[in-house]
Amino acid sequence: MKLYSKENSKRGSKMVYATFRPCAYCGDSFKGVASAKYCSERCVNDAYIARRRERAQQRRDNAKTCVVCGAPLEQAEGSVKIRLYCSNACKQKAYRQKGK
Repeated sequence: MKLYSKENSKRGSKMVYATFRPCAYCGDSFKGVASAKYCSERCVNDAYIARRRERAQQRRDNAKTCVVCGAPLEQAEGSVKIRLYCSNACKQKAYRQKGK
């Protein structure tokens, strides 16, 4: 099935056809243009949330020591916020150093 004609495409010489392909998130097959990766807006949103959670987990795994003094940190398992400082004193010290 042709979705765009030559006159409607941006480049003018390239025709875009709809084909069946698997969704990048859920794996269901759907019919869409060549550039479509997801079958629905819900899959787009769910994939975005999954990527965001994965990046947060990587940051949480990499933040093992305090940025200022190097003391070991414990990250809260269910929390979204990632600790960078071991105490309010180190947090304030970093703020003062940042201003200079």
